[in-house]
Amino acid sequence: MRVRVARQSVLSRPGAPLEFWAIIHEAALRLRFASRPCTMREQLRRLRETAELPDVTVQLMPLDATLHPGLEGAFSLTKFRAPLPSVALLENPGGATYVEGEDAVPFERAYERIRATALPVEDSLVRTAELEEGFRK
Repeated sequence: MRVRVARQSVLSRPGAPLEFWAIIHEAALRLRFASRPCTMREQLRRLRETAELPDVTVQLMPLDATLHPGLEGAFSLTKFRAPLPSVALLENPGGATYVEGEDAVPFERAYERIRATALPVEDSLVRTAELEEGFRK
């Protein structure tokens, strides 16, 4: 737990040199846990709080989104200031693969298309609040 808290603290550190942009599929936020019904409500509340930090942006990919490259599989993209190359991380049950430099360009393009397909930031925050309220019932 300490590692997770330390990792999260980077996002709220004053003068943090990084920006974090997450695009989360709405389906992942609709999961229900029968044994702990408040789990998702608390996670959604925390997601909304984190999304309000100055260097954090959260978008939701709606259930009815048009086709986009994210349907081919999840990936993480880390972009650095030049001259350092971007790095894409592909994780699966078999391990992790890092792709960088020119090989990461297709992932940068895919990310831009995914970002354009997702709900706008403000709409994503509204939808997150609606989902959180739905877990109160």
